[in-house]
Amino acid sequence: MVRAYIFKLLVLGAVLLPWALVAGNSEQIGSAQPSTETSGRLVWFAPNMDAGGPDTWPSGVLRFSPPEDARKLFEPGAPWPSGRAGIQVFKFYIDVLGGLYNLPVSQAIQALKDANIAIAVEAGGLRDWECSGARMAQIELAKMAPITRAGAQLSYLHLDSPFAHTLASDSSNPCQYTIEQAASQLLVYIKAVKQQYPNVKIGLSEPVPHYTVGEFRTQGGLVYGDLLQLLDTVQAILKQGGEALDFFHADGAAYDWVEALPGRQGWAKLKALQDFVRSRGMRFGILYNSARAGRTSDELFFHETLALKAKFAQIAGDPDDLVVQSWSWYPRQWLPEDQPYTYTYLLKKFLTAEVPELSLTVGPPSVGDSRQITGTLKDQTGHPIVNAPIEFFVTPLTGQGQFAEYTEALAPGNTVPATVPAGVAQAIVLVRVNRACACAGTSDFTLYEVRYTEGNETTNRVPNGNFSQGLEGWGWRMSTGTVLLEPSDRGPGQMLHVMATPTQTVILNGTPFAVTAGATYTTSFAARVAPISIGSGYFAVVFLDSSGNEVRRLSIPFDLASISIGQTITDANGAFQFTLRDLPEGQLLLEASYPGDDERYLPAWASVTLESRR
Repeated sequence: MVRAYIFKLLVLGAVLLPWALVAGNSEQIGSAQPSTETSGRLVWFAPNMDAGGPDTWPSGVLRFSPPEDARKLFEPGAPWPSGRAGIQVFKFYIDVLGGLYNLPVSQAIQALKDANIAIAVEAGGLRDWECSGARMAQIELAKMAPITRAGAQLSYLHLDSPFAHTLASDSSNPCQYTIEQAASQLLVYIKAVKQQYPNVKIGLSEPVPHYTVGEFRTQGGLVYGDLLQLLDTVQAILKQGGEALDFFHADGAAYDWVEALPGRQGWAKLKALQDFVRSRGMRFGILYNSARAGRTSDELFFHETLALKAKFAQIAGDPDDLVVQSWSWYPRQWLPEDQPYTYTYLLKKFLTAEVPELSLTVGPPSVGDSRQITGTLKDQTGHPIVNAPIEFFVTPLTGQGQFAEYTEALAPGNTVPATVPAGVAQAIVLVRVNRACACAGTSDFTLYEVRYTEGNETTNRVPNGNFSQGLEGWGWRMSTGTVLLEPSDRGPGQMLHVMATPTQTVILNGTPFAVTAGATYTTSFAARVAPISIGSGYFAVVFLDSSGNEVRRLSIPFDLASISIGQTITDANGAFQFTLRDLPEGQLLLEASYPGDDERYLPAWASVTLESRR
């Protein structure tokens, strides 16, 4: 089996631990206010209380109303005792406090006070529709009034992307601020808020995919600059006014977005950001969710959110703040916590699931370059995990790469199954190298076929998708890179060989074809991408309206491809072994993967690099 270098969806599980609070028999904390002490790990819960059943804004963005469970979450005896006992912070969206959807806010605030759970609010701070920090503070303090009226304490104020909404790098906003100008307005906002809530801890989030983080690049779309420089500049200006940010939470760190940055760079980027934020004396947090799953199902949201927790924990440990949050249609069902895949079921597993320890060792080459793999799988106390499946993958890191099918399921933020947007009449497939992306690199790949089908149909709608008619119907002459038609190295037919230096571009467009709005579809690019090409471009399907204007572009980044080479089972000591044979030549990444179970363990991974010579 061959896969693009996006880890598989995993079936995850957890162990249930004893809890201090149980339905109908909870300890009454009384009116004592929760501590705002910021040492130690904090788990935040931020369900989508302003999200529910879609209608569409003119911009095409989905607007929602709340699920019914939002009204039940804080009723006496609500069936999420384990989650309620395990969280330290509950976060409201500010418009919910301001009366949107007429939710039982006063009941919720009182229940949080009684349970000694700190209250947080996600607000704007600055927005493209209001560039003044003073006026934004006036607007948002009025919306937060229910907290004061209930005699509660606002412990945390999370400001959602105030710079992305006001910087001049986004030409669509009227503020057109420099970082310094936006930070000065934010200082005014913070001063006004602290007059009313002097003990509140204030931090912000920004969309990490649209910023560089030192050497780590953006993921296309709007580019706001380097996040590390922004945070240093903001803190310096706030310090001049006697203020500081207490925390930074990574937005856009959804599982599918982090996985989508080629070559595993999304995880390294997130770790580098954590290290930087902590070095500046701030708490670091992650908003745990999946953009793709938020549009797909409760079950997929469950799996991918836990996969994000497991993988980041293995790479960098837990952050200071773990924020289980959604702002999308899913999860739709929140209660009860014992029913798979409700939101509180996810929360309970998130709190209790254990990331096991997976070790991997590769012996020296023997006859025919075969090698022996050994390793162990143990829980965090060192006890073996027996009869556990371990699967092995090999990823070429040099040479021409491995053939793979690059599909829309690998695109960050995409729905599964993919659905043709409303108002669309036709589509076009295309390839971009060092153009219309935040990328500039060497590229060398071979494209064998491009396919687009809808529903259960088998006929390819892409005109001349397999290049059987040469380059007829394909526009490429604006390219400065090399586009060559060559005999296929995978059997009869032809293939397209594309090469470019970092200063060259490739613009390859197919011919538009008819599509059906609302239909499910599959797009695939059969290609062999050399590892040197990672980060230089993408494949895409672009949906067009009847006038030929772009409605939506679904981009699939060039990425490594991995080969599944087999699996084995751990023995009574949690040990496993496997023999490697017939490896591709060159430098390889060898991975061992444990998928987790339905009882107590999250997934685990281990990897080593090796050289293979045939």
